[in-house]
Amino acid sequence: MDTETKRILSELAKLTQKVDRISQDLRVSDSGDLGTQIREINTKVRNMEMKLTSVGYAADSIRKSTATLDAQINEIRKALALIYKNTDELEDNLLEGPRKTR
Repeated sequence: MDTETKRILSELAKLTQKVDRISQDLRVSDSGDLGTQIREINTKVRNMEMKLTSVGYAADSIRKSTATLDAQINEIRKALALIYKNTDELEDNLLEGPRKTR
């Protein structure tokens, strides 16, 4: 996972801790309106963390796939260059063949 994604995840974790601390400092009851709002905030933050983690892993996978495809494309280019070279040599040999026999 890239450093920016890790940083954001860290900030989200800190946010959850701050909300929990505020809840404890205010002695918020879980059954009250404020307690419900705090639970909703924590749930939303956790959902954001999960989504961001998924996006981070997907980005890593895409980067790896892109690197693999780049390597494969380079191998194909090398193979094509060799084919063109061999084709040119074959054409040269075919064109020179009748001239040598004359």
